[in-house]
Amino acid sequence: MSVVAGMVLTPQIPAGGPMTTLFCDPPPSCPRCEAEGALPLIFGTPSREMLIAEQLGQIALGGPIDDAKNLEWACPGRSCRSYF
Repeated sequence: MSVVAGMVLTPQIPAGGPMTTLFCDPPPSCPRCEAEGALPLIFGTPSREMLIAEQLGQIALGGPIDDAKNLEWACPGRSCRSYF
């Protein structure tokens, strides 16, 4: 990290990769069905990019921020789709 005239510069994250590549640790497995590669669960009003990422299967949208109950992940399995 570098500081220029009181501003902090952050490294650029290249576009085009899946959302899970932004995390240091690999996504956990689903505790219910053991499917690997859980999807990050995002709460709040989605942006256009978030809607596209959900359609591509890179994230899961969880609804209003009031519904967030310490949930961070969604199962990628179509038959399970549990949140944990």
